[in-house]
Amino acid sequence: MNTPQKAMNKFLTKFHSDEIEEIKKEGNGSVLIDYDKLIQCLSEFNDIESDSLRFFELIKKSMYDLTKKEEFSIIFKNMNISHEISDISSKDINKLISFKAQVTRTCEVYPEICSANFSCTKCIRLYNVHYNINGISWPQVCEDCGNKRFKLENSVYKDAQLIYLEEPIDYSTGFKSSDILKSILVGNDVKDKNISPGDEVNVIGFLKAEKIKNKEKHRFLIEINNIEKVNIQYENLILTHDEEKKILDLAESGKAYETLAKCVAPSISGFKSIKKATLLQQFGNGWFESKDGSLKRETIHILLVGSPGVGKTQILRSISHMVPKGTYISCNTASSVGLTCAAEKNEMTGEWTAKAGAIPRTDGGTVCADELDKIDAKDLEKLNEALENGKISFAKAGLLINLNARCSILASANPKYGRIDIYKNLMEQVEIASSSTLSRFDLTFLIKDLIDEETDRKLLKEFNSENKTPILDYDFIRKYIAFALSYYNPKLSDDANQFLMDFYINARQAAKDEEYGKPITLRDFEGLVRLTKARARIDLKDMTTVQHAIDAINLYKDSLESLGLSVIEAGAISNVKSEEDIALLSAVKNLVQKYYELNKKSSEIPEVLIKEVKMNFDLEYSEALELIKKVNQ
Repeated sequence: MNTPQKAMNKFLTKFHSDEIEEIKKEGNGSVLIDYDKLIQCLSEFNDIESDSLRFFELIKKSMYDLTKKEEFSIIFKNMNISHEISDISSKDINKLISFKAQVTRTCEVYPEICSANFSCTKCIRLYNVHYNINGISWPQVCEDCGNKRFKLENSVYKDAQLIYLEEPIDYSTGFKSSDILKSILVGNDVKDKNISPGDEVNVIGFLKAEKIKNKEKHRFLIEINNIEKVNIQYENLILTHDEEKKILDLAESGKAYETLAKCVAPSISGFKSIKKATLLQQFGNGWFESKDGSLKRETIHILLVGSPGVGKTQILRSISHMVPKGTYISCNTASSVGLTCAAEKNEMTGEWTAKAGAIPRTDGGTVCADELDKIDAKDLEKLNEALENGKISFAKAGLLINLNARCSILASANPKYGRIDIYKNLMEQVEIASSSTLSRFDLTFLIKDLIDEETDRKLLKEFNSENKTPILDYDFIRKYIAFALSYYNPKLSDDANQFLMDFYINARQAAKDEEYGKPITLRDFEGLVRLTKARARIDLKDMTTVQHAIDAINLYKDSLESLGLSVIEAGAISNVKSEEDIALLSAVKNLVQKYYELNKKSSEIPEVLIKEVKMNFDLEYSEALELIKKVNQ
């Protein structure tokens, strides 16, 4: 026996004695081999690792020497990541490689031969052929009679599945470095076969070259040896001692909230509340299981509605760049299936495959969906499940799939008529599905393009400034967010909870005395709790404070104010004003317009116009004056 074979046998006997004994008894099973330990044992034989096929056959031979059995599987673990998908090339063919990937499509499971019996059609001699990395090879010629025709007899099969991978979003940069797709063959030797589109995985396997049907070209195919799901974590964002100290110092200074908010879209002035809200969104973290077993979300969803050109896109792009895992998508060129999940027919096999959209592929991150109003209303309703439950259920073409969609959604939309009309409610101005969709956004901001000389001059000065870089670089901000999400899970303190409850109860009580009041609902209260916890996580606290609750309520109030609402009118975002109020404003607007068509408009409101409005609509003098002011605005 050669020296490498002896070393291999010694390693297998030492580290895998239990598995080997099991195979001796049962005749089948698998051995989970620690790749790093094996390489250490064989470090003096450098040629073995460079020739992965020979390496694999040596292990198979050693296993047979030790067990005298043929039906067993070899699975590798603890192999360091050796490749990026974009770096895989022809020089890696027939080698064992490892890489991280994200599943984009999956096909149905089908049978693959792992051990076949061939019989000569002339002399009936049997030939047994085992599956290896190159597949099953039919006998070429019968050794007894020279016949070249064979028939496939009883065979042993294993489950196989074709899946497609691409490079995952890079947590260290926030970007995907490649969109190259690779076809993957999964056998029954893998450790985790419950793979769905959108999952992030670690893959160990042999790289092969497969000929494309009806073409002279070849493509890469990975024969997977082991595949494991990767939990949504940020461990690969390695912090230096100085970086960790800088993060802790910023949090302890009490200025993290204000400082980080200024880094959102620094080239745009103003929008303080919106910048703080979108920053807070990135510190909302996943889902938790309540005592009754149901899942509660802590992800925060935000909708920005405003006239074109006010800066919505810049805010969305800025957020997608500064978070550890962010995806920007323009709904201008997307459909609901592009956001959720689609069924596609495989050109090679004719089978239907499930392809994950932007939301499941950004599981654990933030999806920045620009121009959400461009998606068809019926399609947009499919987002409700993702917004509320963090799941996407998909049933089409015989496929029944449930995908994780545990991400925050930051969306923007344009008003239907190009500009915001203060006399119309939100549903009349934005073509977004229904109130059921709108109510799932924790905060909705209406951005008006107001004409003000002082504001315009300040904006132009900011725009022309050469210093458009954020106070902190995005790499540090990504690490700050990842650090907070990884190590801090704030609990709602009794004081903060009582403060939120008092605010909620007082707002509902006040609404009882308002004729058209629409009080905040339990869904609004849940949103305030999520915002409070996220605010505490920015400060790297394990417990919320009253100040955190105050900051959350202030953002909530600012959101309502932008919609023309007070707190007691919240809870029904589709009706930002009551129907009676809208009808009254519309009627007053028509009367005022007719008056000014006949009379010259002045800086002061004419007394005769106030009396006319008062008389026509049976109002108090002050009420008539206030309505005319709103119309003139």
